[in-house]
Amino acid sequence: MIKWTVLLLVPFLLTAEPKFIGNSDLNRFDREALTFSLSFRGVAAARARMRCETLPEHLWRIQVDTDTKFWADLVFPVSNRYITLIDQPSGRVVQIDKKIKQKNLKQEMAVFYDYSAGRAHASHGFDWEIGDELQTLFSLLYQLRGMDPAPSDSLGCLLEIESQLWVVTGKVEIGEPVEGSFSDQPVRRIVLDFVPQSPLKPRDWKTDLLTNRFGRQGQLILKMGPAPENLPLWMQIGGGTNPVSMKLLSRKKG
Repeated sequence: MIKWTVLLLVPFLLTAEPKFIGNSDLNRFDREALTFSLSFRGVAAARARMRCETLPEHLWRIQVDTDTKFWADLVFPVSNRYITLIDQPSGRVVQIDKKIKQKNLKQEMAVFYDYSAGRAHASHGFDWEIGDELQTLFSLLYQLRGMDPAPSDSLGCLLEIESQLWVVTGKVEIGEPVEGSFSDQPVRRIVLDFVPQSPLKPRDWKTDLLTNRFGRQGQLILKMGPAPENLPLWMQIGGGTNPVSMKLLSRKKG
């Protein structure tokens, strides 16, 4: 009888509920600075710097700066800044700010998330519907690091990218080491697939190079180092033929 009971339970054990990506404690990343090599079409073309800070207003602030290298500056200059503010008690993204300065686009834009009204309001006058819980691109990365996912975990959340909502699902598995400064670190490989929650509507505004990596279907592949740092050793953002990849070069604290 016990044998048959175990056999009946196996399908339910194999289809465990996905773990929600969110509500992580990001204090462990306070004053952490990460530097990445950013590649496009297989060529290292830029540097990216990420920094997380704890603010007095019970907020976490994530700042990401991307700047092209000298030779790439001659072809397609990029100097972009992305700021994400996360409310500590709720773990919700409350504001994002972008300052875009690239060859084909100059733009400053802020988005404010009003969860009580279920709307996002952009500084350029547009607004759109949002869900009760969502992540944006860089909050997603830090929330993943904060939750310390284990191999075989299933993951899920709702991702908001400038008025477009994506259902995120993914798996965690053991991965291969990343060549370079962190080649001695064991790796968890996380593959997240982004499927539109509903048919996508074209935006009424232009957007930047990184945001444009998400087309009809997006993807994030992350190779994460061991706890407690859970460093993002390597990432690939966007699916299709021209994704952007980022490789960690250094980490500093303070």
